Amino acid sequence: MKDTTIKVPKEVRDRLAQLAAERDTSIGELISEFATTIATREELAARHEQALAVIRKYFVPDFNEEDMAKGEQMWRDLEAGRLTSLR
Repeated sequence: MKDTTIKVPKEVRDRLAQLAAERDTSIGELISEFATTIATREELAARHEQALAVIRKYFVPDFNEEDMAKGEQMWRDLEAGRLTSLR
């Protein structure tokens, strides 16, 4: 594969160099890993739909947007320390 150049501010280059050094790799390999492991919006949406399909197939057949909102609120409450029981 042919290499190319990406222009970034010096501070970004320095940060990438530090991250790469800490992982005993090169900046190019670090960016390649990032590009192949970070999901795109399209990939995230597909994963979301797949997860919903599994939930509906195996756990809650009528799982809907209201259930999703309640679950998201539960996570926010857990993170904030407001949820002490799941009753």
